[in-house]
Amino acid sequence: MKIRQGFVSNSSSSSFVIIGSGKINIPEKDNFLSASDENVFLISAKNGGKTQFGWEQERSRSFEDRLNFATIQARDGGDKYIGMLRDVICKTFGTKDIKIMLSDDYDADNEWAYIDHQSSITEGQNSEMFDSEEALYNFLFSNNSEIHTDNDNK
Repeated sequence: MKIRQGFVSNSSSSSFVIIGSGKINIPEKDNFLSASDENVFLISAKNGGKTQFGWEQERSRSFEDRLNFATIQARDGGDKYIGMLRDVICKTFGTKDIKIMLSDDYDADNEWAYIDHQSSITEGQNSEMFDSEEALYNFLFSNNSEIHTDNDNK
């Protein structure tokens, strides 16, 4: 069963996330380990997935897309959210820490990542994935989880 949470609609964009349940898919952790420390889970644009969630009409379903979306929200939301993301990732993959390379600095080359401000946690949107560790785990790893973005100015 899919549960839609966090519907957002405003003058420039509309988005929502689906926190799925059921079929869980844990990717190979080797694809995400830091080259310099195999106990660190690296969250980077180089791992694939979208890093820009804006006005385009799109459904993002891959683990990498969901990981990047949750990471950007956590980064922009602060220590509480980063801590929960760290806890879920480390428990799931057996690592000791995470390293976030996705930057909010536009000049950060390929690592710049953003969510349209009116769909961002900074405006109180799409934070439901952080209601609990279970919700975040399901958002990240359930095959039924996804992100919907759109522009309601069309």
